[in-house]
Formats: sequence, C-alpha cells, structure tokens
Amino acid sequence: MILYLQLQKNRLASLPDSFADLTSLVNLDLSHNALTCLPSNIFSLPALSLIDISHNALTALPFSMPFDLATSAPAPSRRSGYFFSAPEIVRATCPLPSLASLDASHNKIVSSAIHSHALPQNLRTFNLSCNPLGDVAALLTSLSALTQLVDLRMSKCNIDDTSFPASLLTSAVKPIFTKLTVLDLEETRATQAAVSRAFSCLTQTIDFEASITDACTVPMGTLAVAVGKRVVREAWEIEADRHVQRLREKRSAVNLGATPTPDLPQPLPKPAAEERWEADAEQEDVLPEDAQSHSQAETAQHIAPDPRADGPTAISHSHHTEPGLGRYWDSRTFTFTLPPSPGRPIHHSAGTAIEEMLPRATLPLALIATQPFADTLRTLELRGRRAEPAFILPISNGQPLLPRLETLNLEGCALSDAIPCADGIDGSTLGVLARLFPGLRNLELGYNNFTGPLVARGVLEQLLFAREGGRAGLRRLGLCGNRIEELHGLRELARAVFGAEATGEDVELRTKWSLEELDVRENSIAGLPGELGLLPLDLFLVDGNL
Repeated sequence: MILYLQLQKNRLASLPDSFADLTSLVNLDLSHNALTCLPSNIFSLPALSLIDISHNALTALPFSMPFDLATSAPAPSRRSGYFFSAPEIVRATCPLPSLASLDASHNKIVSSAIHSHALPQNLRTFNLSCNPLGDVAALLTSLSALTQLVDLRMSKCNIDDTSFPASLLTSAVKPIFTKLTVLDLEETRATQAAVSRAFSCLTQTIDFEASITDACTVPMGTLAVAVGKRVVREAWEIEADRHVQRLREKRSAVNLGATPTPDLPQPLPKPAAEERWEADAEQEDVLPEDAQSHSQAETAQHIAPDPRADGPTAISHSHHTEPGLGRYWDSRTFTFTLPPSPGRPIHHSAGTAIEEMLPRATLPLALIATQPFADTLRTLELRGRRAEPAFILPISNGQPLLPRLETLNLEGCALSDAIPCADGIDGSTLGVLARLFPGLRNLELGYNNFTGPLVARGVLEQLLFAREGGRAGLRRLGLCGNRIEELHGLRELARAVFGAEATGEDVELRTKWSLEELDVRENSIAGLPGELGLLPLDLFLVDGNL
C-alpha cells in the first residue's frame, strides 16, 4: 500500500493508465516533469488529499473524465476469484472527494479546459499561477460554491477586467466564497476597481494591502487580494520582518495582555487599604492630629495621575522599603522582574498573617535600590506596570543607582513625555532615565503615550553617545506603539553630527555613536526626513506609520 509518492524532477512525459490503480495514495508529487496529460482515472482516486502537478506541460484539468459516459466507460472495480488475488481497486464516485490542495501552476492550462462543473468539493488551496487561463469568469462562478476554499492563486495569468464583471457572482449558488481568505492576481491586468465591484456581495472585507504570503496571517473576516505589479522586497526588508517576528515571539503573554489601548480608558488605581486604627477613628468621627499627618503622608506616597490623561508622569521620593521582593530576582540572569501592577500580596516566609501589596508605581526605584542584589542587577523588567505611571525615587546621596543596569523594559506602562522637575532632575522621562542609569544599553518604551517632543536633540545626545563618567550609550531604543508624529530632534542630531556641515566637537561625536537599532513602528509619523539616512543604524523599523 503506497500512501506517499514523490516523482518530481524525473523528466516524465507520460504515466501508464495503471498508475491510477494506486487508490491508497494520499500525497502525490509529479512536479517538474514533462507531462502533457494525466491518466483519466487519476481524478477518481478516493484518498488523494494533496497533488502537485506544477511545472509540467499540461493543457487541461478534466476532473469529470472518469465519470463521463460519453467519452469512456467507467473502469470497474477488479477482484480476482483466486485465493491469491490482487487487492480490490475501489474508485471514488465523484472527482477527488478528499482533495484539499491542488498545485497546477506553471503549465499551459486554459480556463475553458478546466471542468469547472466537476471541481473537487473539499478543495482548500488551488494554485493556477503562470497559466494562460484567459477569461476566468465562469471558473470563478463555479469556484465560489466551494465551501472549503481558502487560498486561490492566479498570478501571472492572462487575466483582465473582463473576467470580473459587476454581475459575476449574482447567479452563483449561495453562499459564496464563504472561507476565501487569499486571492492572488499579481502580475495580471485585473484592477482593484473591477475586483471590488465583482466581489462586492461577499461578507468578507476586501483588503488590497494585506499580505498574501500566508492565509493563516490574514485577519478573520478579511479577504486579502493582490492585483497589479508584484512588489519585490529586498533582503534587508525580509530580514527586518524576521527580526520583528523574533521580538514579538519573545514577548510574554503578560506583556501582550497589559498593552495599553489608546481608544479605551484605563482603569483607575485602587484606593490604598485603610489601617485598622484609621477605620476605628472614622467610626468615632475622631482622627488625632498625628494620625492625620501619618495618613496624609501615606496617601501622598501612592498618588499618581489618572492614566487616561495625557498629563505629565508623576514622580515622588520615599525612604520606605518593601520586604519580599527577592522572590522576583533571578540570580542566574541577574534579572529583576516585577509583575504587572496592581500585583499580588507578598506572604512573609516567617508565616505571619501580615500581607503587603507590591508597589503600584511603575518604577519603585526607592525600593529596588535598597535590595541586596541592586549592585549586580543588569536587567530590569517592568512591563505592564501601568496602574500608577509614577517613579518613586530615593533621596539622592550622589551615589549611582543600579550601577550595572544594562536593560530596562518599561513597555505598556502608560508613561507620558514629562516628569515634574524635582531636586534637579530633568523634566523629561528620557532625561530622567538618562540621569538615573548612565550604563543603560537597551531601553524599551513601547506602547506608552509618548509624543515627538520626547525625542528632543538634547536628550538624544545624552542617550546615544558613549561619554566619560561611565555612560555607555544605548544600543537599542524601542518606541513602538506610541503617539510620535515627528522626529525633528533626531533629524537635527543627524544633520549636526553626521551632516556635511558638522565641525569640531560634533565630528568627534561620530566615533562615540552607540545606537544600533531604533524601533518607531506603529506611531503616527507622516514622513521620514531624508537626514535620517545619515545615521549609522543597523536596523531602523518604521512600518505601521502614516
């Protein structure tokens, strides 16, 4: 019993009629041969689910030939009466009932030689690319009745708008193309207008910009259609897409679930829990003066702006330390990962009944800096901490905080451009991070509420160049999914340092440039200044903008 048969690239010019007696075949590859026709009974194989007959010289697809009494009598099932007999040959009663995939590309088939009235009913993918099909209106009408058809490809065929009249599917049997997801008409003379009119009765949304590479990537309820000239992508574009895919695969489910949606309001922070003595005092309508000051201080520590607003990010200072954070420390990778806020209670190892909530602020630096692992911390993961977009900073004593920190992830934290100035700290979010972490090499700020002023030239000069005093300079800056509309600061920097008019100190800065990858995908950037081409970047991701 033969289930899989591969005969590609064998220069076969014909096949014997007995070839169709292999009724157990499931997968058949006859591609890259010199076949001009197929045995008629091959279309009555009952179990065949995939057949590749591409790159041959076939001129027709006579699906109904084994069942057409006018041309030939049906081949009967054979069974010998002897004890040692060949197995019974059982043929299908309709054309290829199990066929799911048919690749007939790169042949000499015309649409009138395809028996469209006898198409395999369970066909899912049908590739007729690179055939002189001609008018395919009748073929499309018949294909519309295939309820399982997902992927239909007719690129580089002799097709024009006459194949897509406005009444194309009006006489078709309903439902029409119920599962069709990809229609490939590249390198044909068909136009978007004609295809849109002909397929206007479909329930799917027609998208002429979506990728047709893989039907699985097309959004549900969408028909991806490609017409006109094929867009040839360069190697660096393909590699950039692969890099982005690898980055997306590394994102955890927690991060994806915490990605802020600009159109939807974010939940308000939960009020801080009352202490028992406060509740007792409220019942008696009496709150001692020292208790009032204590309560106000605790409340002020946790105040953060409404994350639905676009106002400045809050910053506060505290000496308070939080026990139990060591459980989020990974000593093997020197990584500290706080879960998305509001967090879960921490149970003390001593078995006491005391429970304390994790810090709700996005960057509780005052707590992290006091932990025993602070001096060796290299990666700080704070993605999805958006309940209180605030930085809690310790009172500075001149000593560096987290001196070995190289990677900081603040993705999906509802942060905005600025922080109120305090104790000499720069007011911009990027400026504060540049001052706090001079050794930072990788900074992820995707899916926040940042705008163009965030990437001002002065701040970029602090982040993107290696300088004395331990500043290493960023290698990667991720700003995907924000509200950035322009990159004027980056353009000014490129012109001043890498332009033809750069002189003196600016020319010396070229050797200190550190940035290798910049990600500004999925923002609102209308156009990229030409000066950005001067920047020596290894990877510049800009897709998904205006």
